Amino acid sequence: MVHGLRMEYQDRINFVILDYLITEQREFASVMSVAGHPAFAVIDVNQDPKDARDQTFGFQSESRLRSILEELIEA
Repeated sequence: MVHGLRMEYQDRINFVILDYLITEQREFASVMSVAGHPAFAVIDVNQDPKDARDQTFGFQSESRLRSILEELIEA
């Protein structure tokens, strides 16, 4: 589902998908206080990742994620 949304929105939004098997990416998740997955966050271009806004944890429906993406595009 997320990968499908990524393909649809990648020309307007930068997606970062972390692989918890890679130490550096796990450390990045730790900076953002993400202890598990799935987790979703909005990080502005010049924003420190630890200050991410709109963090959401756990399963999210496609319609909920689509709503978040559409709000970002409109902002």
